[in-house]
Amino acid sequence: MTWRCNRGTCGDSRKVILVLTLYSFSSTALGDKLLRGSSAAPDVALAQSRHNAGAGDGGGERRRVKGIVRDVEAVRARSIQGLKAYFSAVSLTGLDRAAKLEAIAEKFSKDAELIRPDGVILHGRDGVKSFYGSPKSPVMQLPDFAPTPVEQTMSYSPDGSTIAVEIDLPLSGNRSSLVGDFFTFDDEGLIKRMRVYSYPLPP
Repeated sequence: MTWRCNRGTCGDSRKVILVLTLYSFSSTALGDKLLRGSSAAPDVALAQSRHNAGAGDGGGERRRVKGIVRDVEAVRARSIQGLKAYFSAVSLTGLDRAAKLEAIAEKFSKDAELIRPDGVILHGRDGVKSFYGSPKSPVMQLPDFAPTPVEQTMSYSPDGSTIAVEIDLPLSGNRSSLVGDFFTFDDEGLIKRMRVYSYPLPP
């Protein structure tokens, strides 16, 4: 599995802002809510507006924009590393049930929220273990379970802390099922909120 951070490379700050804008979520209800709740999005928009209008000190404004971009890129890179760690944990082999569930739970913060497809909110690492250890989850059902994130459809929140991921889940009988999850990471790169949108297709 090849991982890459699809960042644009350009010297002009306005082009970088455009790249960040293109990574925003599509205008779904949940996506809009996440965008409105982002603390970085207003800063980016304000900096872009001032830059385009030529307000204030041009050099200072450019430095401000570049600083915002660097901060967002750092958060996004940390989130991507957290996502890699998550997929590595759920793909572990050679462990007993308890050890694998513990390894998965450690990729979540202690106060994490995991929201199931039916809307039930599970709290903390014990909640994480109950979800991945349930009969509806294929994680513990297959000895060689290894889900694949669909990189082409990944999207990032403007502040870089949330990643929307389409996942190809392997199932028994040489089948697979596509599901969509939202991962939000804390300052340590641990998952603090995960929203699961669908269970795998039934047999």
